[in-house]
Amino acid sequence: MYGKVYLEVPYAEKEHAKRLGARWDPALKKWYYEGPVSNYVQFARWIAGNREETILAHEFLYLVEGKTACCRCGKPTRVIGLGIGEHTRLYRNDGGGFIEETVEDEEGYEPLFLSWVDEETQIPPALLRYLKRHYPVRMDVSKTAGRCFANHCEHCGALQGNWGLFFEEDSPLTALMPDGPALRAKLAKLKIYSIGIEDSLVLDWSFGMGDQDEHYLRYCPVEPLLLPPSTDEYHSYADLYDL
Repeated sequence: MYGKVYLEVPYAEKEHAKRLGARWDPALKKWYYEGPVSNYVQFARWIAGNREETILAHEFLYLVEGKTACCRCGKPTRVIGLGIGEHTRLYRNDGGGFIEETVEDEEGYEPLFLSWVDEETQIPPALLRYLKRHYPVRMDVSKTAGRCFANHCEHCGALQGNWGLFFEEDSPLTALMPDGPALRAKLAKLKIYSIGIEDSLVLDWSFGMGDQDEHYLRYCPVEPLLLPPSTDEYHSYADLYDL
């Protein structure tokens, strides 16, 4: 797998990055690396920053839409989650270096990992604008989680708890049950939108891995989504981050 990732290179380290193969983007005034994703680990210090674990999404982000009964008024309301598919993890090891693991699509295996964030600033600005324009999502204060980014009822405005939506089997968004007719029927009710990304993106998104992650894209039709102002099927780093 090949990719392109933008780097946070201090001026004093630019020659080091350049020797490893980094290039300068004069339009964005940022360094980047383009080549095999397996080489990202060589640039991990300028990708991960101070993170102990770093996620880089490749090719697509996803928007997952379902419906649930509001916890306060009981009316049906739309709720959403985010998702990633192919991605690379960079782990910091005890010696201060990094270990790289990449999840790629394979024949018969194309997973979607349901994701969410604690802070709205963890979502690329172009995507965040779209979410706020089309769904009742915003920062709020939960009794259990404290300040968090959350779904809200379209009718009464009540916060819909993140734990129930992303970690419970009876959530409309999760695939936490054995494969079979019930899971197939549940996932078929979702709407899934794919957002093509031209460059690998560093994302501070929370997600888990389960046995049924491959069934989201198998049982639910997927529609492509364009985020303004982009008119291209694949959104650039500059488009997503308003650069």
